Amino acid sequence: MFLTVFLLLSIIPLFLLIAAYLALFRRVIQGGLDYVGNDFKEIDIILKPLEAKEFFLSGKVAVVVAGGDNWINLRIDDGPEVRAFKIRLLRCKGKLEVKNTSRIFQKRLIIRYSV
Repeated sequence: MFLTVFLLLSIIPLFLLIAAYLALFRRVIQGGLDYVGNDFKEIDIILKPLEAKEFFLSGKVAVVVAGGDNWINLRIDDGPEVRAFKIRLLRCKGKLEVKNTSRIFQKRLIIRYSV
């Protein structure tokens, strides 16, 4: 009896915390996509394992990663590589290189930039 009550009291808050985290996470991603403003263009690409692509962008940029392990490497104007998890907000002018360093997973990228 005591064990059942203990398990119920320990599991119910866990579900509430997970639901709150997911709701907050969606709100953060949506806020990141709104970062670029109302006048934007969007690029939706799929990066295969160990593939890299370059874009020439100017202004506010939001990079959102989906699929696989959600980590991506970014490089702006031949600078140092920066790892980003799930979302990265940038203000860049020039070349943006995105690289999938995973050997297994392909990744879907949404690159939204202001015009």
